[in-house]
Amino acid sequence: MFVIITAGIDLSVGFVLVLAGVVAGEFYLDHGGANASTGVVWAGALISLAVGGGWGLLQGFMVAKLKIPALIATLAGLGGAEGISYLITGGSDVRVVPNKLISSIGQGSIFGIQWLIVISFGVTLIFGLVLAYTRFGRYTYAIGSNPEAAVRAGVNADRHLMKVYALCGLLAGLAGILDPEVQHHPAGHRPRPLPRGPGRRRAGGERADRQDGDREHRHPAGGDHPAEHERPLGVQVRLREQLQLLTARPALIPDRGGDQRGAATDQRGPGWIMQLTMLVMQ
Repeated sequence: MFVIITAGIDLSVGFVLVLAGVVAGEFYLDHGGANASTGVVWAGALISLAVGGGWGLLQGFMVAKLKIPALIATLAGLGGAEGISYLITGGSDVRVVPNKLISSIGQGSIFGIQWLIVISFGVTLIFGLVLAYTRFGRYTYAIGSNPEAAVRAGVNADRHLMKVYALCGLLAGLAGILDPEVQHHPAGHRPRPLPRGPGRRRAGGERADRQDGDREHRHPAGGDHPAEHERPLGVQVRLREQLQLLTARPALIPDRGGDQRGAATDQRGPGWIMQLTMLVMQ
C-alpha cells in the first residue's frame, strides 16, 4: 500500500517472499532442520527479514537514485529474485521448516484464532496507524500527491522512497516466514528436484513425459488413439455432432425467380471448414 500511495508499484513482492523463504529454509537445513532450536528459529526469521528488506532497499535505490521507472525496476527485481532462488535451491522445492515454528506460528492459536491471522491483522493495524498519524505517513502521501512540492517543503523524497521500498521488501520477508503453505508441510529432508517441465502433448494424443530422467512414455496404441482419460468431454462431442449437421445440410441458394425462401440444392457446405474446426478442437 505504501508503494502505491507514492505513485509507484512493486511487482517483485511474490518472488521476494520466495527468496526470503528459500534463504531462511537453507539456513534451517544447515542448522538442525526440523529439530532446530528456538535460537535458530529466531535467527532464520531475522535472516528472512534482512533479505526482504535488503532487496526492497536495492529496488528503492534503483527507483529513487537511478531514476528507473518503478515498473521496470521491480520487474527486474522480480526476475533477479526468481533466478537467485533457483540457483540457491538447484530447482528443488525446499520445505525445511523447524517443528517449533510449525507448532507455534504455523498451527498455534490464541483464543481460538490462529497466530497467522493475529500477526497479519496486527501488522496491518500498526502500519495503518503509521500511515494515518505519523510523519512517515504524511511524507508518503505528499510524495505520491506532488513530489516536487514535497521536496520544496523540505522532504528528502529520494531517501523516503528508499525507505518505502525497503519496508515493502521487509514485509515480503515476513510473509516468507509466515507462508501457510510452507508452515504446514513437515520438514527434515530435501525433496527431489522438480521436473524440468510438464509433459508435452503431441498430435494424435501422444504424450511425452520428461520425469525421472529423460524417459519417454507413449500410449500403447502407438499414439493413434488417445487414452480413456484424454477423450473429449461430452460438450465437445455434442459440439462436433452439431458441426457435422451444419456442414452436411444442403446449401440454400436464392432462386433466380426471386423466391426469397431459396431452393435446396445438392451442394454441400465446404468440407475444409469442418476439417479446420476439428483440427482446432483437437
